[in-house]
Amino acid sequence: MYNKQNFEGNSRKGNVTLFLKREKPLWENYIWNCKNKVVYGPVQSRRLGKSLGINLFPSEFNICTFDCIYCDCGRTQKNPHDFISVENIKDELISSFHQHSLNKTLIDYITFAGNGEPTYYPYFPQIVDFVLELRDKYLPQKPLAIFSNGTMIFKQEVIESIAKLDEKFFKIDAGDEKTFRLISRPFNNISLERIIEGLVNLKGIKISSAVLCSGAKNFNSLKTLQYIEVLKKINPLEVHLYSIDYPTAYRGVRRVGISKMLELAEYITDNTYLKVKVFRANKSWKEAEQ
Repeated sequence: MYNKQNFEGNSRKGNVTLFLKREKPLWENYIWNCKNKVVYGPVQSRRLGKSLGINLFPSEFNICTFDCIYCDCGRTQKNPHDFISVENIKDELISSFHQHSLNKTLIDYITFAGNGEPTYYPYFPQIVDFVLELRDKYLPQKPLAIFSNGTMIFKQEVIESIAKLDEKFFKIDAGDEKTFRLISRPFNNISLERIIEGLVNLKGIKISSAVLCSGAKNFNSLKTLQYIEVLKKINPLEVHLYSIDYPTAYRGVRRVGISKMLELAEYITDNTYLKVKVFRANKSWKEAEQ
């Protein structure tokens, strides 16, 4: 059985790797303080280092196809206002990329994330192509990443755009439909089964699973053969386990302790050939581990 005493620093045990964040993050650069910006950061990402974020929904509202109970952007607005125009987003991207180039900002990744589901933006494919052009001009060789919930991957143009990115993270926070609806709170009758069907057709992706405890928890759902079968179907490059690293929109949500995440990681590696990375939360805010 793995536990946190088995690890010192960033360490590996078989197919399980534990990552400890040492650098104190600058919370003022994170999305909850930059919701009205198209480009924010760089932020200190647990997985991507210094990540320059792209937010296609600069608004006080969270615009998404989910209303996740652990979201750091607040509750989702079910009927969003008109989306910001492509022209305005392009103007902001040009200005920001140019400035970061002049400042020689240290950037490891350019990441589509922000205040909602990036692929939900109607002109997401057009923006991806534009960002690739700007990257080559202002920030050459910087890789591009996306964090997505997978709800829009049934559109061929979205699939083709995602394929152009270097790192592709998709969230699966449950192994069964009931827990999926409790944790992710999807809109428009989106089902876990349908998301899995879409992810099966994507190559070179990584699965991220938030592990929660207390009132709203999913640990028991993830430590099941149902979740193992989901992973086997999708066949990701890696599985990433993490817990919340920030205050959440809904009360009663608590981060799970590192020992429980390592227990889950061991369960996954015992039942699959997959590599699992565990990311320990930063203890810079007051909520204690459970």
